[in-house]
Amino acid sequence: MAEYDIYDPDSNELTGFERSGKSLGLVSKIQGWVSPQLGIRFELMSESLEIYRPDGERFLTYVELGEQLAAERELRQADRQRIQTLEEKLRELGINPDSL
Repeated sequence: MAEYDIYDPDSNELTGFERSGKSLGLVSKIQGWVSPQLGIRFELMSESLEIYRPDGERFLTYVELGEQLAAERELRQADRQRIQTLEEKLRELGINPDSL
């Protein structure tokens, strides 16, 4: 079984089709529809489309993923700085951090 989902972000319209034999049938109730192929759920909000994984967690948007990536990069940089500071302190105490 194949399915086709078409989303127009400008008009916030979602149309779904399911293959049945050789033809495509329109998904009549798309709000809250769960894809039998993928197990994901579609929720049309007032201005956007939200898609939920089979476990119920919402897929992040590109903007949210970008923000999450930037935050993780900042944390990684802070961790690197902290490690460098601790290594310097160990060296001041006469301890080689590479030998630990």
